[in-house]
Amino acid sequence: RVMRGFQQLFSLVAGRDFVVDNPFIWKTKGEVVDLIARAGCAEMIGLSTSCTHTWEMSNQHTHCGKCSQCIDRRFSILAMRQESNDPEAAYASALLTEARDKIEDKTMLATYVEKANRIAEMNLREFMTEFGEANRVYRCFNEPAGVVACKVFELHKRHAKEIASVIDRALAEH
Repeated sequence: RVMRGFQQLFSLVAGRDFVVDNPFIWKTKGEVVDLIARAGCAEMIGLSTSCTHTWEMSNQHTHCGKCSQCIDRRFSILAMRQESNDPEAAYASALLTEARDKIEDKTMLATYVEKANRIAEMNLREFMTEFGEANRVYRCFNEPAGVVACKVFELHKRHAKEIASVIDRALAEH
């Protein structure tokens, strides 16, 4: 929706059609990490920052490890086995092996994993029933709503599979 809004705004300002294209729109964060690694730029991953708790950053810990962006980033890194390019030491809190003292930190991680587990078990109809807000994006694409619905669902299914793979591996290792 944001990209469509930019496209409309820039078209109005320019007085002609302006296209804003996101080639990663149907990719999970893990799939983007994989593309970066395959392009030979994996060492650049650790130089980026995703954390929203910027006030907690230090030279030692560039990520809090507890906010939703850190959780999503870390799962994506682990799913694509890029830990060496985004080491756990950069996170003030380890994703799956460290206690979370604050209830909101526990809830953030538990909700993230629970939602992925639920989505992994859903069919398209169940997904659209539970996550009806997804229909807000249909009009933002130049494809039929049914096609976009399937793409949104498949994106979430692939993401859920990435999360499950990380959890499975962590349980086996620890």
